[in-house]
Amino acid sequence: MKWKQISLPWQVALSQAWVAHCAGSLPIGATIATPDERIIAEGRNRIYDVATDGHPLHFRQHFMAHAEQNAFISLGIVRHEQPDIKRSLSNYVLYSTLEPCDMCMGTLIQSGIKNVQFLVPDPMGGAVDSLTATARVRSKNIAVQGPQPGVMANIVLAIFMVSMAQSGMTIPNEIASMMMPYADGLALAKSLLQSRDLEQFRIKQIPIASVYDLLVERL
Repeated sequence: MKWKQISLPWQVALSQAWVAHCAGSLPIGATIATPDERIIAEGRNRIYDVATDGHPLHFRQHFMAHAEQNAFISLGIVRHEQPDIKRSLSNYVLYSTLEPCDMCMGTLIQSGIKNVQFLVPDPMGGAVDSLTATARVRSKNIAVQGPQPGVMANIVLAIFMVSMAQSGMTIPNEIASMMMPYADGLALAKSLLQSRDLEQFRIKQIPIASVYDLLVERL
């Protein structure tokens, strides 16, 4: 699946993930879109982000600066500017490159959005199971599509693993073994660490569309 074949919400989420990586943070991106894939809000992980772009209300250099939280902040701004949007929230979709955590799932539950999609599972902090934890939450009938193994997920995982390695973070072996459905992504990450090509892409400011297609050829 080449870049032009990816739906717009995923293109934006992947773009946000790449910008996050280039800004020194974890490569995780999120988008909120209408059922017809019109983009309403977007956000990126900014926990270690040194950039100054984006909306001033976005969390940054803070433990709450997750991609989904910043997308929800943008959604809140849009809701303030367009009050009628509240009536349609149940039909909107949150797209995230990585399985959202408890904090982000909690915000999703409170937001009124009834659909979430993610590409790569997060065995260390993912919280999709929280949507079935209590009768109250189950009654909200939030639909989940994810994880979604495939080309996109493998590329997302490869970039994520490179970012983790470069920051000195390690993933326990028992957790890594749970990611074997994404063996191609893990192999790509190893290759990128050895070649340092991803770092060159970042330094040269190559856009995500080109980076993605280059990585597709390596899978």
